[in-house]
Amino acid sequence: MTSPVVSLLPEAPILVLRPLFDEKNIGLVPLINQENQLVGVVTKGDLTRQRVRFTDLAPRAVSTIANANVLTATTQTNIRELARVLLAQDIRGLPIVDDQRNVVGIVTRGDILQALVNYAPLELWL
Repeated sequence: MTSPVVSLLPEAPILVLRPLFDEKNIGLVPLINQENQLVGVVTKGDLTRQRVRFTDLAPRAVSTIANANVLTATTQTNIRELARVLLAQDIRGLPIVDDQRNVVGIVTRGDILQALVNYAPLELWL
């Protein structure tokens, strides 16, 4: 799991997304409200799927291109279940939330692969 999480308020301008994705080398940013609760996710794909010029999008709020229906997991979710959901839903990452829907981390496909390489028993590879 990656923590702390880079997040934005829903009303942040789209203008900040591209440099944020590039500078932090991330592809997914959770949107959190004033109470620090998850209200959506915006991805690099959400930005690239837009059919208007980026300069036209720049002043709009990130919430206008974000997905409000977000799959999440908890810190108690089994790593195999996380991997299953990432593959079955063809998504790159899942926000990890606590009981109040506060984002405490993100698990990505890269995190799963890193755990497999670093912690999996060697018999798994045979």
